[in-house]
Amino acid sequence: MIGQSIAHYTVTGQLGAGGMGEVYRARDSKLQREVALKVLPPALAQDPDHMARFAREAQVLAGLNHPNIAAVYGLEEGQGVTALVMELVPGETLADRIRRGPIPVEEAAAIALQIAQALEDAHEHGIIHRDLKPANVKITPEGRVKVLDFGLAKALEGSSSAAGLTNSPTISLAATQAGVILGTAGYMSPEQAAAQRADRRSDIWSFGVVLLEMLTGRQTFTGETVSHILAAVLHGSPDLETVPASVPPRLKELLRRCLTKNVKSRLQAIGDARVVLEEYVADPAVFEERPAAVGAEPERSRAAFLPWAISGLAVAAAVVFAVLALRPSDGPPSRPARLRADVGQPLFLGSGASAVLSRDGRSVALVLGSEQDRSLYVRSLGQLTSTLLPGTNVAYNPFFSPDGQWIGFVTPSELKKVSVSGGTPLTLATVSRARGASWGEGDVIVFAPDPASGLQVIPATGGKAEPLTTLDGERKEFSHRWPQVLPGGGAVLFTSLSGEEANDRGTLEIVDLETGERQVVHRGGLYGRYLTSGHLAYVNEGTLFAAPFDLERREFARTPAPVVQGIATTGGAHFDVSDDGTLVYLEGQAGAAKYDLVAVDRRGSATPVTSDQQTFVEPRFSPDGRRLAVQILGAASDCWVYDLERRTATRLTFDAGNDAVPVWSPDGQWILFSSDREGAP
Repeated sequence: MIGQSIAHYTVTGQLGAGGMGEVYRARDSKLQREVALKVLPPALAQDPDHMARFAREAQVLAGLNHPNIAAVYGLEEGQGVTALVMELVPGETLADRIRRGPIPVEEAAAIALQIAQALEDAHEHGIIHRDLKPANVKITPEGRVKVLDFGLAKALEGSSSAAGLTNSPTISLAATQAGVILGTAGYMSPEQAAAQRADRRSDIWSFGVVLLEMLTGRQTFTGETVSHILAAVLHGSPDLETVPASVPPRLKELLRRCLTKNVKSRLQAIGDARVVLEEYVADPAVFEERPAAVGAEPERSRAAFLPWAISGLAVAAAVVFAVLALRPSDGPPSRPARLRADVGQPLFLGSGASAVLSRDGRSVALVLGSEQDRSLYVRSLGQLTSTLLPGTNVAYNPFFSPDGQWIGFVTPSELKKVSVSGGTPLTLATVSRARGASWGEGDVIVFAPDPASGLQVIPATGGKAEPLTTLDGERKEFSHRWPQVLPGGGAVLFTSLSGEEANDRGTLEIVDLETGERQVVHRGGLYGRYLTSGHLAYVNEGTLFAAPFDLERREFARTPAPVVQGIATTGGAHFDVSDDGTLVYLEGQAGAAKYDLVAVDRRGSATPVTSDQQTFVEPRFSPDGRRLAVQILGAASDCWVYDLERRTATRLTFDAGNDAVPVWSPDGQWILFSSDREGAP
């Protein structure tokens, strides 16, 4: 296979082989990136019915988009083989790491947290892993955990009526590799081992087995044959007495709940495990105190938070408050606290944060409502209700004045400010879909007037806006956005975006307000914020990173590390930090809304076009009505065609740019679309 091509992928080396097929490294000639190709077994690839089912499952798997899940890019055929195109993840597997010995509890908890976050996202999309084991978990050189082969066990086993234990890929596909079989069987849940239906709780069992193996360095269920291992899973129990004494009681309780054989008594949602692990990773010392039930709300460390302790009813209506464990080196240690707060209405998922804190951490400004009907509210953290600020309709991207007495905000056409006690909002400048603003010392406001401009400066009392930065044509910059006036008021931190960068791969820069001199401080990330603890934080792929930052030298003192995962991003990032270290953020992947795509006939009968939800826009039928061209939004925008009779999908565009608005030619043989790729008009 090496040197051969499958579609536009050129095979450059072999990565491994197993029951689910051979895995190769390949080069994507269209997107100029390295990928992994999993070549499917011939017995599967040559079965049309099986391949049709597999293709449908693979399409669902390709819809997963999470920083801890290895992405599925597509399914390709060529050279007489069929291959699944997947993200190439560098680093070692968790199995490799465990072979070196038991993993210290804090390191194991950090790894388990990222696995739990991956499982939670997949479960929310209705996808069960079914084959979670250390060999299916990779740890990148940067320490990020990536879970591999999500849902492939189901995709490979075929229809549910024919699938059973004996023909499950976890048992039968690796007949020549006993170690793989034994290892996989050892991570099965009791219900899987009994050939019963697997659901999300089966993944929770496997998660517990993996966590136990990390802590002990030993495989939990072993045996001479598959039958012996399955018998151990069915009739034995994990020995929790082997857990090291250094593991806190609350983590042992989490293990016990995950490894309860009765599926109805087992932990019911992996999100409960995620909450416990997040609390431990934030401050292990907390777990040395009294034990608490898994899934219980952590004790609040600030009385002012108590009125907010209401469970969120929906991601878009709930924000999370936490006290960051980031303090100056000479400051007292803090006990992080974390809670979810329902804000009563949907939080507007526009560009930039829709929930921001005053500098003293006593108040929060919220943009609540929909695209067409939203307003600005202010709420004290010691109150149960929010106060509407009249005249702030279609507001977004709020920001407080340094003294907390004013809130600035933008509308699609104006930059405004309003008193926190209410009154008539005052217009400061004209904008066009602004991308961020910051109110600094010296009563100046720095803002990005539109998505394709440099930054401007205006007095907070109003007046003429002056340019601060200009786009660099040589660097192909197309936007400067998300400014923050730094302490002292003499410089501004901002995000620059260029033609080669997606939003999450922006560049953090600092510009001097007096001289206009710019300095790059970090490449890869956006929405940089300097914290009074002396750290600089930013978001990359939904994860908040932070590290001590030398403000005078304008450089990191050490490599940034992940602090919080799962922060919503919609062009900007939905988080803010007050001077006392309180963090507010919106949880989840909050990108554009996803929908089902259905075709409706004149009688009103609806027929599903796809089996997964996407952000579909600009749908257009072909002249003969048999096909549908549509634009799908994602990290970039691409054009697809759906054959309504054959129920197949074909991706037409692959470049990193945004390809949009597909239009059919009158004869149905061509599709015209717009594009911002290099060289496009």
